[in-house]
Amino acid sequence: VKETVATALGKTEATGENIRKITEGAVKGAVEAAKETGEKLADVAHSAATGAMEAISEAGERARGFLKDATEGAVKGLEHAMETAKESTKEATEKVRAEIRETIKKIKERF
Repeated sequence: VKETVATALGKTEATGENIRKITEGAVKGAVEAAKETGEKLADVAHSAATGAMEAISEAGERARGFLKDATEGAVKGLEHAMETAKESTKEATEKVRAEIRETIKKIKERF
């Protein structure tokens, strides 16, 4: 995800809206892929959101000026993951959702 976001940044104008869309799309895409392949949703969502945010923070001064927008996009992608979490039991689903909520908290604190 980090490389995908970095590539997308190189192909588009650095605006808040573009960066928000890129990070949200990257996280949502990773979440959808995890659902298809059976990978652990919370882990994939966390990795995708963190990778997307790292790509923005490493992209240079101009992109770093939009970290708030990137955070909003990543959070929207993580919220999508919470909404789509459907594990084998209600307890397992709530555990995944709690893990994703924790990732949201960490992203907001870190970036």
